[in-house]
Amino acid sequence: MAYPTRFHPAGVGYGWLTRALTYLLPLRCLACPDLTRGSDLSPLLCVRCAHELHTLRGSRWQVDGTRLVAAFSYTGAARVLIRELKFRGAVAAAVPLGSALAAALSVLPPGPTGIVPVPLHWRRRWHRGHNQSVTLARVVASSRPGFSVLVALRKSRATLPQVGLDGARRRRNVRDAFTVPRRYLSRVRDARLVVVDDVATTLATLRSARDGLLAAGAAEVTLAAVAVATEHRTATTAS
Repeated sequence: MAYPTRFHPAGVGYGWLTRALTYLLPLRCLACPDLTRGSDLSPLLCVRCAHELHTLRGSRWQVDGTRLVAAFSYTGAARVLIRELKFRGAVAAAVPLGSALAAALSVLPPGPTGIVPVPLHWRRRWHRGHNQSVTLARVVASSRPGFSVLVALRKSRATLPQVGLDGARRRRNVRDAFTVPRRYLSRVRDARLVVVDDVATTLATLRSARDGLLAAGAAEVTLAAVAVATEHRTATTAS
């Protein structure tokens, strides 16, 4: 994908100080064990990993009548960066990932759009220390005029981790798990929204989040994931 300047993986949060430090300090690539002094595409990645992210294309599908947008397949450097962000709190990884997702979302028409991160239950949020979807949503929102973060969903009950569950159990696990708090109802009603998550495997989480927003009166909901699992790519209808 050829990124417009403001959607470039290095286009958000990489100022002159960050670039200078990558030349002064022996920083390691966020996605592989190589030492890196910063590539032109992304200062915190080695040349190989930055090129891999830069050349991967975003994709779009229709799933149950809803648009699904993803920046990468869940493999290679993208997979490593997502796991670094999600499980190790490497927030710098959100910059190339979120910027790439913003580029994939350039297919959306211009106009006010709420970027809604998939919420975590408060216990998991406390245990992990952060919500990677919120971090990604902030990068996405900062990458395009008209986008703004709208933390309009609440996880109403604790659920099992989705990892290791099959498709049917994932759907049961998150069914009716997301609601819109009363204070956000006026902002969700008749709004155009994008639900953002890090990885889409069976789409159970994104679908449940979409259903919660539509039940609250949203006019249109787009599903967006930084990466989509390979097995899911072959099971959806391209658009």
